[in-house]
Amino acid sequence: MKKIRPSLFAVMLLFWFGLSNAQYNNSSMNGAWFIVDEIEMGDSIGVYGMFDGNGNVTEIGIRDGNQYTGTYSITSVGIVTGSLAGGVIILNGRMTSATSARIHISVAGDTLDFVKITNEGKAQGIWSGEVTIQNPTPDNPVSISLTVNQNGEVTGATGLAAPVTGKVFIQSNAFFGHLYTNDNSGWSQVSLSGKTVSPDSVTFTVELDSSDGAGTLSRPTTVGIQSPNMYVSSVRSYPNPFDNQFIIEYTLEKNADVLVNVFDNTGKMIKTLFRGIQQTGIYQLNWNGTDEYGIESPNGYYSYWIVTDGMVIAKDKMLRMR
Repeated sequence: MKKIRPSLFAVMLLFWFGLSNAQYNNSSMNGAWFIVDEIEMGDSIGVYGMFDGNGNVTEIGIRDGNQYTGTYSITSVGIVTGSLAGGVIILNGRMTSATSARIHISVAGDTLDFVKITNEGKAQGIWSGEVTIQNPTPDNPVSISLTVNQNGEVTGATGLAAPVTGKVFIQSNAFFGHLYTNDNSGWSQVSLSGKTVSPDSVTFTVELDSSDGAGTLSRPTTVGIQSPNMYVSSVRSYPNPFDNQFIIEYTLEKNADVLVNVFDNTGKMIKTLFRGIQQTGIYQLNWNGTDEYGIESPNGYYSYWIVTDGMVIAKDKMLRMR
């Protein structure tokens, strides 16, 4: 058998390697990415990055800085280049898999791990708790609540100067987010970095404009299937909080007698959205915020229950804010 010369063999290996790794493009970094090692940019800390899949960095959560945007480019073999803040901050790195990357941030001086956030809605719900400032001087606890939608976006908050924007995510047992508020007394930017104690409870440290501290947050039990008969699946409800329209979507896995009610925060039933027999299929119900008599319900917390054949199958809470 004819031998292949070493130089030719090396060329063939490189060619094969290039082909086998020709799997990346700008869409490879579409969505939200968790920055595993906090990016220390002076006093700044970044916790997540948002990429649109078309070469644009739409947001990098960074304390003591603007909501940095920029551009990026990924070659077929996974080389990542880009910049933020109009070219001031340079990005250089490489995709290491479809869900991970190692990227050097010029102003940070470190090469950091980026991990794809697999479920951007894992933190969806209403989180309530306290933050206690510890440095530079201890302060009294501050009560806050955050309403997070199915995309990780903070759509409402209490205890912080409105409007509040930003995002909160959960990846594995890591809890992290970055908020921008209308406060000008040291709380205009809030970075959260912590871990989940349970699916609905977290502890975290907080970085503010000129101080830091710690806190805890918890949320009511999230919507779930309550019966092994699996009458209902794929329950979705949105927006939360809502103004004049709240939508409940669900898939009925078998024919059933269905009842969907809305309750106020005292447990009083105020509206029946549906009562009757439904066939297997996908359904959508709308609540316009009125009671059985057409009277507008005030701002506050409500809940809905889906009952099939006399059994509570799914339930969740929502917040009305007008």
